[in-house]
Amino acid sequence: MIQFIKDQMEEFLIGFVLGLGFFLAVGWWCVLLGLITGVAYCLGGMGFLQTKLWRRLGCPLAILIALNHYTWITGLAVLASFGLLSIGYGRRDNNV
Repeated sequence: MIQFIKDQMEEFLIGFVLGLGFFLAVGWWCVLLGLITGVAYCLGGMGFLQTKLWRRLGCPLAILIALNHYTWITGLAVLASFGLLSIGYGRRDNNV
């Protein structure tokens, strides 16, 4: 697991910071959320199982579960996260 994170350090840090951004909503549980979103972000970045849904749906769903609020505001946040996480670096990728 440690080698997996070292190989994908940039992807992991982006996902980890994404989870830490919810500190005010979930308190110190955001560290666990950061680890989950960091690993999901790595899996999506490397195309695990030939899909990027780990990043595009996994991170927003982990955030939704962590927030544990099923309000329209949370739903909008999940949709916004899906849109933001779909943006790439602008490099052409033939694996999509």
